[in-house]
Amino acid sequence: LGTLVPELDPGLMPVDGQRLDRALREAARLIRAIGADHGRVLVLTDRADAQAEAVAAELAASGIRTAVLGVGHGDGVPVPSGQGGFLRDAQGGTLLARLDPASLRALAAAGGGGYAELRADRSDLQVLGVLEPDPQAQARADGDTRALQWRDLGPWLVLALLPLGA
Repeated sequence: LGTLVPELDPGLMPVDGQRLDRALREAARLIRAIGADHGRVLVLTDRADAQAEAVAAELAASGIRTAVLGVGHGDGVPVPSGQGGFLRDAQGGTLLARLDPASLRALAAAGGGGYAELRADRSDLQVLGVLEPDPQAQARADGDTRALQWRDLGPWLVLALLPLGA
């Protein structure tokens, strides 16, 4: 998580807008694409709608929990553009992130995860438990020792290259 967060930038998105329901479905698709039957999604946003809440509940029923990290302020804070300045809305005014904690708490509850507001220290991530391994996943992995072992097959490659070296 620590290596990915600095790369997050509003400019990564092709168009302005918010479709959290689609983002949650895509996260679930990616989790299932690696063969996992469970997982956790961390959402960073300022608000959520009923569609996102419904998708989060659907994912929670299938084993994918949604935790929410609220970004913004009740009065609104300017959204940095990433190029030194702030994003603009359709009318040319500064785009403000207005935190809606009620909708975010509802999203987290529907998704079976926690809710915290963004903080400068790591307390927000500790409250959400995203810095700790999933206890259910750990319990499953403990029963399957293959998930915990690394098999280094490098020495066999050296043996295959030995005749070429001779």
